[in-house]
Amino acid sequence: MDSPELSLMTNPGPPPNTLAVVRLLTALVAIGLGPLLAVAVTGCASTKRVSIGDPTTSLERAQAEIGQGKHQLALEELESLLKRPDAGPVRERARFWRTVCLRKLGYHEKSYESLKRFLEDYPISALAPKAEKELFELGVELLQGAGGGFLGIPHALGMSLSGAVVLRYLKDVSPNGRWAADAQRIIAQFYFDEGDFAMAITEYRALIDDHPGSIWQPLAEYRLPLCRLKNSRGAAYDRKLLEDALAGFQQYERRHPGGDYVKLARVHAKEVHNMLAEKNYRIADFYLDSKRIAAAVFYYKSTVQDYPETVWAQESLSRLQLVVKDYPDTEAARSAAETLDL
Repeated sequence: MDSPELSLMTNPGPPPNTLAVVRLLTALVAIGLGPLLAVAVTGCASTKRVSIGDPTTSLERAQAEIGQGKHQLALEELESLLKRPDAGPVRERARFWRTVCLRKLGYHEKSYESLKRFLEDYPISALAPKAEKELFELGVELLQGAGGGFLGIPHALGMSLSGAVVLRYLKDVSPNGRWAADAQRIIAQFYFDEGDFAMAITEYRALIDDHPGSIWQPLAEYRLPLCRLKNSRGAAYDRKLLEDALAGFQQYERRHPGGDYVKLARVHAKEVHNMLAEKNYRIADFYLDSKRIAAAVFYYKSTVQDYPETVWAQESLSRLQLVVKDYPDTEAARSAAETLDL
């Protein structure tokens, strides 16, 4: 039997797993991922850095690496620096730049928790506005489905953190800050794009109430009734929701006569007008078929008076003429005749 030393020296060829890895590496190089692969392999093979020199020099070295896009190296430098007992004078700045590295590397939950702790520990820091901007960008990245790590694979599969949570925290910690209104607008936009119009209504309402006069107010005043329209199940089930939508479109046009969404608001207002008018007309037809003539006349007249520019108003006038013809000498016919000026 061969000795262990001899067995180790013998080269029987690469094992099957090694061959599979070689084939994978060859394929990655063939599709142009060779440079990215080299970075990943180098990163896997590297050892953790140790902060050397005085703390300021260490911090400046990390900042330079961040500027060069070497976020992993910078993160290792900063984490080593923060373990040093003499890091006090630069600790605040080191902690901030560590959060930047974490976000850039795709460690979203760690970045979020670090940013929260930073703002709690340094609420009046000169870096607080930059930390708020980091929170804003992190929230946007998460809403856009950002991943991280090699080949875009998230570092934490099953990550529970959502962009809406991050942006809401930003609003809570800095309700009047530079990014608060933008954060609220993006949350509302996210739910609108997802088709969750009930949530979008809540978020656009908050944008109007919490940030009056912001550049997003006209958009919110248009989107709010639009969400109500899109969230309705039609006039048969959500008449009040449609009436609120109609009032909202009309209010937008009054408040912003030269606004970007005036034409669309008019189109949607006409759409809602027709939906409400048709509902009235169908109710009137139901009462007419049931021989409840007075109730039918009431709804036909309401359609004519409230929605005069719709096709259903014209249809209602035709029905009122039939009432006058088919039910003469009745109070309902006389009421119909008043509307027809007969």
